[in-house]
Amino acid sequence: MNSFFRKFLISHLDIREKQNILDRRSGLCTKIGSRSLDQIRSWKAACCNGHVTCRDSWTLVSKEERLPTRLLEIAQSNGEWTLRIVYGNTLHADSEYATLSHCWGSSTFIRLTSENQHTYATNLPFDSLPRTFQDTVELTYALGIKYLWIDSLCIIQDSKDDWLRESSTMGRFYAQGHLNIAATYSQNGDGGLFNQSNLLDASPCIIEMTDNDDTTSEAIFYQDSVWDREVERAPLGKRAWVVQERVLAPRIVHFSSNQILWECCQRRAAELLPADAVDGDGELKKTTPYPGTTESQDPDRIWVHQNWAYLVEKYSSCSLTIPSDKLVAISGLARRACGQLGLTPQDYAAGLWISNLIYGLLYRVARDSNNVTSRFPDRAPTWSWASIDGDISFFPQDHGSLTKWPYTTVVDVQTDHDGDPFGQLQGGSIWLQGPLAELSPKTFHPEIWNGPASGESTTSTAASTAIFLDEQPSESEVSLGPVYFLVLVVDSKIDEPAEVHGLLLCPTGQKRGQFKRIGVLLYGQASDFEMSLRNAKDPTKLEESLYIMADADRGFTIEII
Repeated sequence: MNSFFRKFLISHLDIREKQNILDRRSGLCTKIGSRSLDQIRSWKAACCNGHVTCRDSWTLVSKEERLPTRLLEIAQSNGEWTLRIVYGNTLHADSEYATLSHCWGSSTFIRLTSENQHTYATNLPFDSLPRTFQDTVELTYALGIKYLWIDSLCIIQDSKDDWLRESSTMGRFYAQGHLNIAATYSQNGDGGLFNQSNLLDASPCIIEMTDNDDTTSEAIFYQDSVWDREVERAPLGKRAWVVQERVLAPRIVHFSSNQILWECCQRRAAELLPADAVDGDGELKKTTPYPGTTESQDPDRIWVHQNWAYLVEKYSSCSLTIPSDKLVAISGLARRACGQLGLTPQDYAAGLWISNLIYGLLYRVARDSNNVTSRFPDRAPTWSWASIDGDISFFPQDHGSLTKWPYTTVVDVQTDHDGDPFGQLQGGSIWLQGPLAELSPKTFHPEIWNGPASGESTTSTAASTAIFLDEQPSESEVSLGPVYFLVLVVDSKIDEPAEVHGLLLCPTGQKRGQFKRIGVLLYGQASDFEMSLRNAKDPTKLEESLYIMADADRGFTIEII
């Protein structure tokens, strides 16, 4: 059997599970069937009653703050729906609510506005909702949940103040919701939840086999990579806002084009497949709070920084309709990481953590023919990954290595925002002190731009130099001005040449000692590193306009914007 398929013996399956597979593939489904609804209830009950991580991980918010500002209240009488917008502070603090994750798309659909908010507080017509919203209302009610949070109906869409206030706490709404309903395959509000029209594509093949001794058994075969195909690569899986929605929501039911799938902190499952068929697929919710290490084993909570880097990498591969949302759409995850690290909001700067800034600066733009990058300096400073549109990845943060040492120190960090460090920025600067040297034209030759291709190892050899540019300029653009190298981290092993990681910088020409970032450099041919390091700290080697202060032992103090 081709490795594209996996095999499970039916004799190892619960007979009810087998029957559900057979029943579900017997026809198309434009409304949720009783078996699918029972399956969701079963998954949800098992999660709520038996999953400690899912049940207890999101008790970080007091009950007084637990409910969203607004919710859609759902009621039904004599087959008629009664919907209205209610305020969370008027409800009992323990009221359960569901949330919806969906793609807005280009279609026009109903939204809460300053003009209609009072009308919808009395009555919101069910027939005015797009199909995805209608299906979500029906499912929420069928599951015994009375309230529903939908972004377009619970945030006043024509009020900048309301959007800024609500978006800053949106992560909490998903984290505290009882269940997240994900319209995973729908590209817009008209797609609905229940139109699984390709059931046979996902259905396993059940084959009866007879052995040489006439013993009969059954086997089930199904396509591999179910989770990646039906969730990660689905339209919703590529939406940047949804990264934090998926990570923060304690439990999610995905509606794909083929079937219903379940995702929580402790389990993944698909209704058409055996119970453990997708158990090991996907990594996103494995980044939830409780690692297998103790505080004494990881006092600096490096696992949080590693998880943050992983989430940023995933997030950077997704799309945003509004570029200025880059930091806002991940702010919920940032707030959670802030609590996990025991830090304050002032310790967060443009998507990076000041306590881990040197390692956080060591990201690179992935080299890929399909990954076209562009920089948005108006939404984040050049030193932040948030200024880049395109896939990025971080160099391994091997803090525990006895051979890897930071050679640059953080002098100061300032960001310009409207009072919320996790929200939109107007700019920002970092002041660093470390070894700084001008690169020779030979070192900065286009033949070594961007080093190994995306997915290849970035570990250098003694004779390798890899330059990773944030944007791909022409050779003439690079030759317009000198390029400087700021040493950040050095990996120096016994009897081996040192491996140097650092930033590529260009002077802005606007202010003394002020630079902008253009990339990173990995330099593995550093057998003469000590001599080079002394030169990179020597004030006589640089013009005074290139630094703010000079120290023969610590290097040059510069500003990066």
